[in-house]
Amino acid sequence: MTKYVLCVLFACTPRHDVELQFGPDAESLTIGFRCYRDSPPDELMFQRAVALGLVRFAVVIDVITIDGPFPGCRGEDLVKACRDTGNCKVYTDKGRYCVDISVPLGDVPLGDPGATLEWLNNSLRERAPIIADDPPDGPVVVRAIATQETCTEIMSSPSFPLLSIDAALGCAYSCPTRLDDIDVPLVLSLDTLTDHCEQMVRQCAAFPGAP
Repeated sequence: MTKYVLCVLFACTPRHDVELQFGPDAESLTIGFRCYRDSPPDELMFQRAVALGLVRFAVVIDVITIDGPFPGCRGEDLVKACRDTGNCKVYTDKGRYCVDISVPLGDVPLGDPGATLEWLNNSLRERAPIIADDPPDGPVVVRAIATQETCTEIMSSPSFPLLSIDAALGCAYSCPTRLDDIDVPLVLSLDTLTDHCEQMVRQCAAFPGAP
């Protein structure tokens, strides 16, 4: 289970924490962060995080609001509720969390995909809490993205809050929920049946599209 925490009441008093779980259980990493590239097909997308002797990437957590009734969890349901209507947007009022991660290349076992994913899962679990002051009362989707962009590039981009789909390394999202109602870990996953899912990661990173 990750240590990411969403404080979902204004000023955190009284405090209501929602923990994020990056996979089907506390030890497993969602397929959204262990996708293989389309080409070469035997290379993890995450391996593109290597640059200048470092493994460098940013982790972004977004709260995406849904204006209307609760849709289902499947991608098709979310497209109908959001992309087809324009009723969804990234909640940017202190609702985006971004942290840069940069470690020496020798500290990451990139030659062993299994060990690499274990390292990535541990890195996600060790990140600092997220504080979201006074989030919306209606249904939201929580999305996590690993990206080659830096937090400075992301937060100062002219296209903010949109993210670069070409820089995406992994992506997962929750079912639509109301954060005030959550008292169990909020599970993040990717709606795919295969680990060769680069295009799904890119679509997840592009969601919900232009504001």
